[in-house]
Amino acid sequence: MPWNPGQSGNPGGNRTTKPIRDAIFMELAAADEGREDPVPKRSLRMAIRQQLDKACSGDLAALQFLAERMEGKPKQVLVGDAEESAIALTVTRGEDARAQVLEQLARISSRLIDDAAGESEQ
Repeated sequence: MPWNPGQSGNPGGNRTTKPIRDAIFMELAAADEGREDPVPKRSLRMAIRQQLDKACSGDLAALQFLAERMEGKPKQVLVGDAEESAIALTVTRGEDARAQVLEQLARISSRLIDDAAGESEQ
């Protein structure tokens, strides 16, 4: 379906509600106030409550789950194993990420072409 000039391809915009993050904040607020809200056994808040209990008892996987939902996943950096073939790339999102990946691939391919040309001359 084509759009008219000036018409958004995503009229609803980004999703504004984040149920998991909201449930985490609700459970943390309840814990700060020293209360435990009654919630259904099979609900998102009960699942979050259990993850919080696990995190408080030292479960690092539960802590990581909660931290990633509240603060986002950390940026990933890719690094090669040798100095001359090292790839250092910080990926964000969208066109910036695409441009960085294409730039690194172009650099690698030009180095491979130069290496192949040097070997054929010998």
